[in-house]
Amino acid sequence: MATTFAVGDRVRIRDWDDMASEFGVDEDGEIPCKYIFAPAMRDFCGQEYTISTTRNNPDGTQKLYFEDAEDDEDDFVWSSDMCEHILSSPNVSVESIEDFV
Repeated sequence: MATTFAVGDRVRIRDWDDMASEFGVDEDGEIPCKYIFAPAMRDFCGQEYTISTTRNNPDGTQKLYFEDAEDDEDDFVWSSDMCEHILSSPNVSVESIEDFV
């Protein structure tokens, strides 16, 4: 099942090699995930964004829009299979850990 994102989620654009190993690279040098990941998008690998809008696709993937994207990021179409969740760290203090020890 495809990863599902929600508005407000923090995501990171996946590494090129990670996507290439999952989807392959076509004869044009593009990664054929839901929406083509073109070589020009490679500079965005590892960048982090907050999702502002999602559009669900029939195949379980999503089209994603980022609230903190610059104009050049908006020139591309982003899909959920190009992204990974950024897990937030819980706020744990030394004092609260001692409560469990």
